[in-house]
Amino acid sequence: MLRVEDTPVPLSFMPDGTHLSNLAVDNIQWPVSMTIGNLSWKIRQMHSMHSIVMVTLLSIPIKHYNLPVIP
Repeated sequence: MLRVEDTPVPLSFMPDGTHLSNLAVDNIQWPVSMTIGNLSWKIRQMHSMHSIVMVTLLSIPIKHYNLPVIP
């Protein structure tokens, strides 16, 4: 429950399709980054502000990479 003096902070998570390594032949790794959602795009693009943080690496096996998504 939020109190009157609390401030909600929107978080945005972004996957990135950058190819990181060929360490394992059957895996592709996708970094997932996080940023605060209500930052200005000018601040977000400045590398010196450190506004985007990598949270995790998703390891996706190539053999399952192109499977159709079942709703």
